[in-house]
Amino acid sequence: MSQLSGYLMSQEKLGARNTSIFRPNKFELQQPRASVAAIGGFILGIISSCTSHCQSFQTEAEMFAKLRNLSISNITEEEHQSIPLHMQSSKAKDASKEKNFHRTNEMVTTANMTTSRIDHWHMIARDANNPEAMYNLGLCYYSGSGVSKNYETAYDWFSKAAEHGFADAKFNLGVMSQLGRGIGQSQEAAEEWYLDAANGNVSEACNNLGRMYQVGVLGKPDPMKAFKFYRKGAHLGNGDAMYNVALCYYKGMGTNKNIKETIDWLEACSISSSASRSKAEYMLGNIYFNGENGEIDYKESVFWYKASAEHGYPPAQVHVGKLLLGSGSRGRQRSNSTLAQGRRFLEMAANNGVGEAWHVLGQYWTDHNKTKAFKCFESAYHLNYGATTSLLASCYEYGWGCQKDEIKAVEMHKEAAKAGWSVSMNSLGSIYLEGREDIYQDKEEALRWFIRAADHGDADAQFQVAIQQIYGDGCDTNMQEARVWLRKAASQGNKKAHEMLFKIYGETL
Repeated sequence: MSQLSGYLMSQEKLGARNTSIFRPNKFELQQPRASVAAIGGFILGIISSCTSHCQSFQTEAEMFAKLRNLSISNITEEEHQSIPLHMQSSKAKDASKEKNFHRTNEMVTTANMTTSRIDHWHMIARDANNPEAMYNLGLCYYSGSGVSKNYETAYDWFSKAAEHGFADAKFNLGVMSQLGRGIGQSQEAAEEWYLDAANGNVSEACNNLGRMYQVGVLGKPDPMKAFKFYRKGAHLGNGDAMYNVALCYYKGMGTNKNIKETIDWLEACSISSSASRSKAEYMLGNIYFNGENGEIDYKESVFWYKASAEHGYPPAQVHVGKLLLGSGSRGRQRSNSTLAQGRRFLEMAANNGVGEAWHVLGQYWTDHNKTKAFKCFESAYHLNYGATTSLLASCYEYGWGCQKDEIKAVEMHKEAAKAGWSVSMNSLGSIYLEGREDIYQDKEEALRWFIRAADHGDADAQFQVAIQQIYGDGCDTNMQEARVWLRKAASQGNKKAHEMLFKIYGETL
């Protein structure tokens, strides 16, 4: 029986399953969960930016990525967030066991904390030696809620609460030591505080320790130690730690590979409120799509992909959107409602700044509304989605959804060609071969672009190079070289190349 059987039996299953099939992408590791909780009946949140320096990392963004984000590569800008403190007073602990607070963008304001309340905490912290009051004062000074922000004072109050065994305060001291706020930056001190907090069952501390040992912040990476703390955090109910345990089982990091444990922990994460939830669902979709558990299950994969998309994971939104906008089985087209659903998923991703989503929407609107298509391609282009440059150039070339501008088209085709897009190389060849109203005909220049596209494997360009060499159009006649290009084009299924190869050389492939 899986380690999670008891845990999962107590959880509710997700709802009805939808259907869609598409190709998965690579997996990513996720950052530890940001915890937020209540003080005196108020929900508090905090965002802290990584401003301290660490000699072992080149930039602040890299530093944070290595400290908190569990992705070794392909770290997104959105993941370069700060490490939040544990914003939970002891009076909120019981409530937090029943509800996972996950809002991290709500800033503490002076409206949350009145002067009288802070004065009261000062009094009972001093006279009654009350650790809860000390802890809450630490939060106030850290966030500047009701008092002037002062990291040194916050550190002092957290330290006093920690002396009384307050585990959440120990976790916050670990965060501050890791960031160098209120005290000199020290990864060793952060480790000690996290260990103390982990002994007090603070799940975030376990997850952060796992991250430190995985990356090797304190020296050589220790995957077995990382797995140990990820697993402890997972058993304490931390959704991000569950996801990390699943990845350890999936990749064999610090433990043996075990696809069943991977699936169980991913499913556990999927019913948490953690930031890793949507990635866990996406990974489940990949596993079932590829049959990594022994059997391909498209229905199950579709359910998880759509769940991930609904929960805001852009790669899933793009994949589901692409599927729903495609042709149905046996040549039947999608219904209007299905197309609308596909656009909705793509628009969700597009509004989150995903260039590919704008690109796919542009492709869809090309057959329906060229003005909308052009605007979508423009948005994708401004988000540096490379594949869009050629399409946007074609819009300017033919006036699709915009004012025709052949000079602009050539500029953009050259930009795309420089980035390696053979379709633009081929388009430039055609423009110079035929000439345009604003572009002089230049067959030698055309041949140069066709050869570049041909070298990139473009069959149409290979055929065109052969034709120009056969007829000496823009170059000297070269029948031997032309035969080579015709063979290459024909081997890729170019029918005209097949016909010309047989007609001139009597060859068939």
